[in-house]
Amino acid sequence: MKRLCIAGLATMALLGVLQASARAATAKDTFDKLIAKFAPGLASMEQNFRPKVGCGCVSNQLPGFVVLDGAGHVNCGLPQFKPDGSLLGVFLCNGDFIVLR
Repeated sequence: MKRLCIAGLATMALLGVLQASARAATAKDTFDKLIAKFAPGLASMEQNFRPKVGCGCVSNQLPGFVVLDGAGHVNCGLPQFKPDGSLLGVFLCNGDFIVLR
């Protein structure tokens, strides 16, 4: 009876390990995490301004920060500020930018 109990516990442990590995991060999960780390969403940036990576627009040579726009494209956001220094809005570079790292 004791062997049967140990075998049952071992089987349960093995099933737990197999289920945990099935929930491991996929390649897409890993990629999405990378993008979120360096290019936060535009909506979140307008609510909580914390840029992570700088960039510069090639066409107009203005500095900005890397952001994920509403369509899911990585872009360079050009911040506009109010006279008091708070964020007024963010304009996008239309994809023509370089990353300043």
